[in-house]
Amino acid sequence: MTAAERHAKHRKTEKFKANRRRYIAAYRKTARGREVIRRSWLKYNADPAKNAAIKAKRDKYRASAKYPVSRLRQSLARKYGMTVVEYQIRLSAQMNVCAICEGINLGGRRLCVDHEHSTGKVRGLLCSSCNTMLGRAKDKAVVLRRAAEYVENFILAQL
Repeated sequence: MTAAERHAKHRKTEKFKANRRRYIAAYRKTARGREVIRRSWLKYNADPAKNAAIKAKRDKYRASAKYPVSRLRQSLARKYGMTVVEYQIRLSAQMNVCAICEGINLGGRRLCVDHEHSTGKVRGLLCSSCNTMLGRAKDKAVVLRRAAEYVENFILAQL
């Protein structure tokens, strides 16, 4: 019996079919799975004229001034439990700059919300570079102190 024949026989078993159903059910719950299913459905079922009208309406909304604010509102509420007003208050308190490097975020993007991962408590607003630096150091102060000493020692060696 070849490997292809064994595989074909295995695919006919009830255990394989049950596992496949569970996998597909879990996949459908993911964002990518929902998108794949939506595209497949649209490909075979949607009326092209109606689909174009839906897409035009969605694109018009995304081009409006409301879209970024609503996306920000949804993201802040879902991830950090804060409102846009609270975000703006924190931003004003930091004078619209990063809490670590005191620079503005490059590319005109908004500052990232930095939070304690174990408690979910918001610490401040950071540029994407500083937020990435903290994430790479796994929020460990010891690692960040060692990195600062490393850079300082290099600068002193240059003198």
